[in-house]
Amino acid sequence: MRSYNQHDLGREEFLSKLFYIGPMFRGERPQKGRLRQFHQVGAEAIGRGANHPLLDAEMIALSVGLLRSFGLNDFKLRINSLGTAQDKQKFADWLRAELKGKIAHLSDACKDQYERNVFRLLDSKDEACKAVMRELNIGTRHLSETGLKYFEEVKQGLDQLGIAYEVSSHLVRGLDYYTHTVFEISYAGLGAQDALGAGGRYNGLVEQLDGGDRRFPEPVGAIGFALGMERILLALEAQGKSSVAKRVLDVFVVAGKPGFEKDAFALAHLLRQNGIPADMDFGRGRAVKKQFDQANKLGARFVLVLGEEEMQRVTVGVKNMATGEQVSIPRDNIIQQIRSLL
Repeated sequence: MRSYNQHDLGREEFLSKLFYIGPMFRGERPQKGRLRQFHQVGAEAIGRGANHPLLDAEMIALSVGLLRSFGLNDFKLRINSLGTAQDKQKFADWLRAELKGKIAHLSDACKDQYERNVFRLLDSKDEACKAVMRELNIGTRHLSETGLKYFEEVKQGLDQLGIAYEVSSHLVRGLDYYTHTVFEISYAGLGAQDALGAGGRYNGLVEQLDGGDRRFPEPVGAIGFALGMERILLALEAQGKSSVAKRVLDVFVVAGKPGFEKDAFALAHLLRQNGIPADMDFGRGRAVKKQFDQANKLGARFVLVLGEEEMQRVTVGVKNMATGEQVSIPRDNIIQQIRSLL
């Protein structure tokens, strides 16, 4: 957000869509799935054009789609709404009033949260505090007509995309700047630290960080999320899946006999120059079978064979590694032919 302000992206772009991948650090006692140094992949949509509820649905869909693309399933998406800034203040006042007579029986940490950020009590790991929170009948009492309408449009967007979710009135997220939509994705197989990622809308943060531009009447909207890579790897492991994706190579070039390596090398380079991922075996004089073994290890879709017959006829043998089918094609038309096969 500070970078967004520093580089005046709000003046240059009506809507900025950004992402990041990298290491993060926290100064807490390490636990399984909660490390001092961890890694996140996240995305943010910020700008005067970022105030539509369908953008919330898009961001949630993106986070769900990423997890599915990693091969993960059986995770749970929970959503809620804090409403407008005014709704959120009303919600905080109601919570304090409801908890006023019960807070004396809770821990010092819970009492501190009651004073500093009452919403954190809804996400407390303290068993006594959790028992008190379960007794609260929150619902949507804190939402204004504007807040309710906005949340309904977010849910409609998710329904339209076929994304399953659970509305959880106790989901608030702890950061002070969240407004309207908040969401969390969890996997029960991880135990207490079951969150894979989370996010929400944070309208007004640009202005809080002195990035508002009074030339524009629209407020700067923003929504984003972050996924924890270590948690995702643990969840994949719990589901019995490899955390390392199988490599896929389009083409592997095989030298049919010693002395043909230079031709194989030139062909692999030609394929790469034309945007076709290619590789070859660099073991000196290796048998054809060994080269095919290497192609299999690299997940090659097609193997191009330069044997004695192919060299004489200026052709290339092309083997589809999935079907076993093999054809011969002229070498002067190799790029077009390979592209059509791919």
